[in-house]
Amino acid sequence: MRFLYIEDERNDIELMTRYFQTVEHQLVIATTIDELWEKLDDTMDIIMIDIFLYGEKSGYVLAHELRAKGHNQPLIAITGLVTPADMQDIQKANFDAVIHKPFTFRDLEAVLEQFIY
Repeated sequence: MRFLYIEDERNDIELMTRYFQTVEHQLVIATTIDELWEKLDDTMDIIMIDIFLYGEKSGYVLAHELRAKGHNQPLIAITGLVTPADMQDIQKANFDAVIHKPFTFRDLEAVLEQFIY
């Protein structure tokens, strides 16, 4: 499977890259929204989105745009937000799952396994 991950924090990118080096799935990283649109194609099975992209749109807005453009891949929010209001915002943005920062490989694997087939 191919995963597209939009993230602007170097440490989070490094953690995700290390995880994907241990599995048979491919990780494609975008650090800006423009880069996401350049790399997004029909071969992407899952899109993981950081909710806060510095100087960019929020992950909520990006999720709405992806759905409006017909992208039906599972969307996974990556966030440190955990309040009930935050979770409602994630649901309203049509994310299929959420991974809370900071996360471990086990946390990541538990969420991704829901979508790996």
